[in-house]
Amino acid sequence: MSDINSLQQSLQQLESELSKFRSAKQILDDARSRTETDLKNWKERQDISEQRIIQLVDSLSKSNDAALKLVENVSPLAERMIGLAKTVENAGFPRRLDLIQSNITNVMTAAQGLQSRIDLLEMNQGNAIKVVATELKSDVDKSRSELLAAVHSESEGIKALAAKNMKWIIGLLSITLLTIISLAIVYVKRG
Repeated sequence: MSDINSLQQSLQQLESELSKFRSAKQILDDARSRTETDLKNWKERQDISEQRIIQLVDSLSKSNDAALKLVENVSPLAERMIGLAKTVENAGFPRRLDLIQSNITNVMTAAQGLQSRIDLLEMNQGNAIKVVATELKSDVDKSRSELLAAVHSESEGIKALAAKNMKWIIGLLSITLLTIISLAIVYVKRG
């Protein structure tokens, strides 16, 4: 992490130095342009006055100063660029990328193995569910058949009992009716 921070700081310093380099280059370009203009004017005029020579000397002096500033700005910039290159080299990005790639490959391999196991588990569970469902259906069919047989048997028993008891019920009803009729006759006679 400190390598990344160091790298970011070096990049910011590099941008700052590049900005200075651009301004120094601009100064040098301006000085060169003035010098060329001055030289062109000097060539056009064969009779240069002493004042003109002084101006040329001043212009050349300014150009020389600009060149010195440029050299002063470029030297630290070059040193910092060398430091930045060393920082990037020491950060070990290729080694780190190889480690990341290796980790990704290991994770993908583990995920594939896990997926194979999940597929096998799903297949085994599906087969187990089919077996249980078949056994359950068989048990339900067997219970249904036994229940229907028991209901049919009880129904026959109830019918037989009802037929047997029907004679008793008819007999009891007959006796009850005769008793009621006898009582009614007795009641009518007394009454």
